[in-house]
Amino acid sequence: MTEVLNLKNFESLSPFEIKDELIKLAKETSRRTQSAFLNAGRGNPNWVATTPREGYFLLGQFAMSESKRVMSHPAGLGGMPQAAGIAGRLDGWLERQADQPGAAFLKAMVPYAVTTFGFDRDAFVHELVDSIVGDNYPVPDRMLVHNERIVHEYLMWAMCGTRKPAGRFDLYAVEGGTAAMCYLFKSLKANRLLLPGDTIALGTPIFTPYLEMTHLEDCALDVVHIKAP
Repeated sequence: MTEVLNLKNFESLSPFEIKDELIKLAKETSRRTQSAFLNAGRGNPNWVATTPREGYFLLGQFAMSESKRVMSHPAGLGGMPQAAGIAGRLDGWLERQADQPGAAFLKAMVPYAVTTFGFDRDAFVHELVDSIVGDNYPVPDRMLVHNERIVHEYLMWAMCGTRKPAGRFDLYAVEGGTAAMCYLFKSLKANRLLLPGDTIALGTPIFTPYLEMTHLEDCALDVVHIKAP
């Protein structure tokens, strides 16, 4: 009965307050059971996913080999990696680096993405390599083509579950949550959907920048706070 009453209490909390309560419960359980408390509900979690990072840094080494394959100048200058045949060259390079951390991850990742999304192997690997080299502006600038497909699928899984919408979202990669809010308010203002002096409602408690940005000169909005009971 106590558990039912506790769950009833959660019904009156905002998502931010529920998150804080769950963290308290997790910390208490961690202390009681002497187990690690992993907090994934923050912008900066208290743990590091090592496997993808090992793959990332190893991919950077392959990218440098691709750059030097095109041009290798004594002054430390390389060329721009070329797409033709790059997936096959990655396969061969990973065979030679099989004992390196991240090699198994990269070797499994590429065919998984190609099979799952129907990517062209060379185009996908070239996008990864070109991105990690950082020798071009992103095209399209809102988000890279293959990355968008992958992130879109993740968002559908994380936010929609089994009830996915019929259409597709056009994604725009930004620097972080606060940057996304800035772009959102700027877009609403540029399209004259929100004008200075307009009144909006904000559910609170909420992420602090939402509360602060509305009072800036660029927005100058009147805010009605809808507080969680």
